Amino acid sequence: MLSLIFAAVLVGFGSTRNVGEVSPAFNAAADYRRGPVEAEAWLTTAAKVESKDGWSTRLGADWWVGPLSIGAHWAHRETSLWRKDRLLVRASAAHGPLRLLCEVAPDSSNREIKGEARIRLVLPILGAKAIVEPRGFVMSHAQVEQVGGLGWGLALYGGLGW
Repeated sequence: MLSLIFAAVLVGFGSTRNVGEVSPAFNAAADYRRGPVEAEAWLTTAAKVESKDGWSTRLGADWWVGPLSIGAHWAHRETSLWRKDRLLVRASAAHGPLRLLCEVAPDSSNREIKGEARIRLVLPILGAKAIVEPRGFVMSHAQVEQVGGLGWGLALYGGLGW
């Protein structure tokens, strides 16, 4: 189990480079785990550079066996100029508060692949469980030469857990 928390609601800010987004952006995430299944939802207000607007959401689930998981997530990106939907397949490993993720978009012409690290710090405060969760990622995609190399991002989330 990742932690004693079975549900969490988090908000924060993040910044990306070389992925075609305007930074910084507001982010929100929620996850719920029951037994070996963990559901996750995510939203970012990161506008795309070419349209100067947009947002993105994600919804999916992971199946845990001990400290390892596999999962599938559906991502939706919307701007005033275009929209896309993308299936993402991922695997992850957890140890204590650290979770390492790797995901690919098998149906993407951009050949996206991403590695992410998350550290979930749980702080008991007045009977509640406050969460601080820094996240960072690196990614590769078909346009890395046009945008200046590998994409990457950092975010800091905070919230509550139950």
